[in-house]
Amino acid sequence: MLGASRHAIAPIEFKWFDAAPYIGDSRMTTKLLHIDSSILGDLSVSRTLSAAIVDRFKTAHPAANVTYRDLATTTIRHLSGAYLAASQNPASASTAELVHDMELARTIHDQFPPEAIV
Repeated sequence: MLGASRHAIAPIEFKWFDAAPYIGDSRMTTKLLHIDSSILGDLSVSRTLSAAIVDRFKTAHPAANVTYRDLATTTIRHLSGAYLAASQNPASASTAELVHDMELARTIHDQFPPEAIV
């Protein structure tokens, strides 16, 4: 049985990227991609830890744009032959599932501008 004490997180000192010199610079937009992938939901220690990290980041960078992805609830499928063919010719997307996959991929792709460092 998992007890609540197992999820306690000790204080951690983080060194953040200092965005202060770039504030007001139109070329710099602070963005954070928060990804959870544990299938344990509320029992996940990694979800608790990542949420704490994101909360601390948002406190330090209130204007930051945070995008959240939960790979356990919204899976992103691997590249398939059908997907590749449909990406070359969108009219050939023959199933609703494939169309959905392509739209999700486009959304994710658009979240990473060419100048992004991942």
